[in-house]
Amino acid sequence: MNDNPSEVRENIIFIGDMYETDVTGAHNAGIKSAWLNKKGECDAKGLATYNCTSVEQLLDVLFRKKIKGCINEENVK
Repeated sequence: MNDNPSEVRENIIFIGDMYETDVTGAHNAGIKSAWLNKKGECDAKGLATYNCTSVEQLLDVLFRKKIKGCINEENVK
């Protein structure tokens, strides 16, 4: 990641289902995260860019479709 300019980082979404390793790691690297949060856990630290509870929601986020039920739907364009 250190070799990539910041404008490239803005185009990356790291997908993961483990908050501490995936979401926190992406945040620490300065990239967006899509948390596949099937258990509906609370994002207490507020680090997840997108917090989706199903694969369908995740796919909609990736394809930039506005969907009902995705916790951060205002970020989806």
